[in-house]
Amino acid sequence: FFITLLLFALIYILKNYFKKNIVEEISFMKTNVDKLVSGDKDVEFFVQNNEKFAKLNQSLNDLKRSYGYKANRMSKIIEFTGVDFAMFECLYAIDTNLFSKNIPILLGLDQNKWLELKTEPKKFENYILELEKQMNDEHLIELNGRYLSIYSYQWEDEFFGVIMDCTKDIHKNTILQNRLEQIETSSQIDTLTNIYNRKGFESHVRQYFDNHLTEGILLSFDLDNFKCINDNLGHQEGDKVLQTIAQCLKESFQNQDIIGRIGGDEFLIFIKDIYDKEIVREKANALIKKIHEYVTANNYPKEISISMGIHIDNRPE
Repeated sequence: FFITLLLFALIYILKNYFKKNIVEEISFMKTNVDKLVSGDKDVEFFVQNNEKFAKLNQSLNDLKRSYGYKANRMSKIIEFTGVDFAMFECLYAIDTNLFSKNIPILLGLDQNKWLELKTEPKKFENYILELEKQMNDEHLIELNGRYLSIYSYQWEDEFFGVIMDCTKDIHKNTILQNRLEQIETSSQIDTLTNIYNRKGFESHVRQYFDNHLTEGILLSFDLDNFKCINDNLGHQEGDKVLQTIAQCLKESFQNQDIIGRIGGDEFLIFIKDIYDKEIVREKANALIKKIHEYVTANNYPKEISISMGIHIDNRPE
């Protein structure tokens, strides 16, 4: 009887000891771990009854301080990011997201969407990864009027990265490209007559043949004895004559035709996709008539005449 009673007493004592010193300690640590994972960084691990758990509690406190230090470090770094640059880090071990303040602005997120993403690391990660899939070959995505470049990385239980707003650079490059195109265009224009110069004429004819298998018609046109206008009436009057002829050429031919001044009083006209010789002759005769009327009306010297050549399918007419 005494032996049985002693066994029951021993079992009771061991059970209470185990419950108080082992189970309660483990339950206490589990509760604090759950709090830490949920984002509560104010928890503290300490020994209640069993000193043998001291080292384990110390390790947990070190782990908590490590993530706390990392969170504070990232927060300080993120505070110094500019308006065109943002950083983010998702710490899954403590269920915490760290963001630059400008991220919702860069991503164009409304308040409800931002509240949904900022509190759940996995949702934010999936959102960022989906945006990255939509980026073009230049690693850019257009989002709410902004051109963003996103770089994200995954390492163990962390997801982090940067977002760069490249809108200003894109606009600067566009403006620069437009300026270069304007410079290139202006370099191909004859400043006196506002039609193509030799460079512009040759460039556009070459471009036409690069993109079309069809052929065209080339008209060469120049004023004979133009020098007598400059000598007798002055270069200012000569410039006026050249400007008027250029205007006659533009009025006589269509917008798609290429008109250029390749020398002092020499002009070239390239007509696209016209093969009827009679149409070409009619255009040439109408042009000659218009210029003759202009020369006569202004009482220019009778020595002024017009020379014109027409080339169809590379055969001179």
